[in-house]
Amino acid sequence: MKYSIGILMLSFLFAVSCDRLSNSEDIIIPENHSFSIEFIDENGSRVEHFSHTSAGEFEIENSVGLFGDDFIPPEIVEMITSQIPITPEQLKRDQIYLHAEKEVDGEIFHVTLNFRFQNQDEWRTGTHDVMQYSEEFLIERFRNSWERFRSEDPSGSTGLYPVPVSNVSPLPSQNVSVNYLQAGFDGLSKPYFFHSLGGAVELEEVHDQFLKGRFNIELLGLPNDVYQMDEFPEELDTVKYSVAGHFTVLYGDYDDLAELRANLDGITFFFF
Repeated sequence: MKYSIGILMLSFLFAVSCDRLSNSEDIIIPENHSFSIEFIDENGSRVEHFSHTSAGEFEIENSVGLFGDDFIPPEIVEMITSQIPITPEQLKRDQIYLHAEKEVDGEIFHVTLNFRFQNQDEWRTGTHDVMQYSEEFLIERFRNSWERFRSEDPSGSTGLYPVPVSNVSPLPSQNVSVNYLQAGFDGLSKPYFFHSLGGAVELEEVHDQFLKGRFNIELLGLPNDVYQMDEFPEELDTVKYSVAGHFTVLYGDYDDLAELRANLDGITFFFF
């Protein structure tokens, strides 16, 4: 009887072990990242389409699709930790980077879409809501930023156009902030600061070495040439886009970003 029970237990453990091995073999780790991003304007027309291989009619030379929590430049980490009582570990933020670039006549054209999550114990499948603000709120915050910049002694001036920052904490359910930057490609007539009006990011597959997901977000673009004006315009030349896409991203860190020719330090610094 004891012998029979032992045989049954060994058979059960072997079956579980085989099942675990089978499940692990079912996970096919992608060799490369991939992504697709589509921009639709208020009239329902497609304005932009980017991917890891193309940007409109341009063929992309280099791209990355990354996820992780260690994307702040080391010199920025050292500067912050030397001035305030905070550890490098506390500065880490869970993020996803989608980036494509191409050199044209000696200039680096690039597009970057960055999702920053609230810190998590681990990445999980499911829907993550994007921080949502009204258009009126964002314009007023933009006006306040312009006023500080145009004052005789702008506080915290860095020599760059200031990035408007909110003191309003997101709701617990709204745990993703979005940053979008583009330089050189033809779809947009002039540079904008983009801010999220809402949306969601859905993580469909989560593994240690890669994530798969999709997103659907609303972005408001505020023209950065306002900082060159002596008066804040009564009517801002804003743009609004519905942005949808999907991605497969691989685990990485700042060293992967540092290999790119476009300088992304502004994103990793201002949005950490």
